Amino acid sequence: LARVASELEFERLDADRIVFEEGDEGDKFYILARGKVEVITREGKRLAVLTDGDFFGEIALIDDVPRNATVKTLVPCLFLTLT
Repeated sequence: LARVASELEFERLDADRIVFEEGDEGDKFYILARGKVEVITREGKRLAVLTDGDFFGEIALIDDVPRNATVKTLVPCLFLTLT
């Protein structure tokens, strides 16, 4: 646990920013420390809204596949990330 914690990095994004887009390379796992994001399809269909403590990005990182959805910030966000 200590080793993983030491490898986490902080990232901040303002509201209305793309975290990553569907089809992008999966190179990071995200923990949403503070904020709110939406998960959407290329067509703009909302799949989910994530808030404090939620995580995303694990599928593309574990399976080495492109991102399967777009994630966009709804408010300013603080993430913990792991590459």
